[in-house]
Amino acid sequence: NAFTRATPPTLRMLLNHSAGTTVHGYFGYPQGTALPSLLQVLDGAPPADSDPVRVDVQPGTLWRYSGGGFSVVQLMVTEATGQSFGQYMQRSVLGPLGMTHSTFDVDLSPRQRALAATGFSAEGTPVAGGWRRYPESAAAGLWTTPTDLAQVVLEVQRAADGAAGKVLTHASAQQMLTRGLGEYGLGLYVEDLGGRTSFAHSGGTNGFRAQIYGYTHSGQGVAILTNSDNGAALISEILASISAEYDRTWC
Repeated sequence: NAFTRATPPTLRMLLNHSAGTTVHGYFGYPQGTALPSLLQVLDGAPPADSDPVRVDVQPGTLWRYSGGGFSVVQLMVTEATGQSFGQYMQRSVLGPLGMTHSTFDVDLSPRQRALAATGFSAEGTPVAGGWRRYPESAAAGLWTTPTDLAQVVLEVQRAADGAAGKVLTHASAQQMLTRGLGEYGLGLYVEDLGGRTSFAHSGGTNGFRAQIYGYTHSGQGVAILTNSDNGAALISEILASISAEYDRTWC
């Protein structure tokens, strides 16, 4: 459109949430209902339950969180590799990091279903079927554990501090931890604290809330997963306890 012709959006902009793309997040699809393809999601076409992903401001001029932008990245990955997003992430990220209890697959295997936590609403009602499904894998579809997710924090720390990473190079970690627009680098909220850098991200889908924090140079970090729409309150309490125990302010 007129916006993208004037300023073509880049992968860096998409990862920084400054490409001008719409759609903050996704609602998920109940068990037993039809799943849209990723192209149907991006076009907002049935059976997708979200708006179409469009660029409605000039790319590079506004920071605005966009799960829709990460769905564009997901499409780029699948077209560039010829693999499903889940296959690519397993081979290139989850496997190398030793995240053995993590997957981006939309439908869980019988073994994974037996291990998966049931999500709960703010009122304490279990999510129908245990959880919703998210074909928008890059934005909302990671199944993981706190131990596995902590490997992401450790990888960023290792690479940022100059050690050999399993996935990231020192240069790529530096780019991730350099702010673009907003308080955001590439995929992470970032704050320069003088002698070290903090990086963080929260997550939320229907019935689940999560949070990671990490600091460069100190080796300190945390990964917290909860199975409730009220999970943010519990996360705050856990962060406060960690702060008191280790004399560290977790922003």
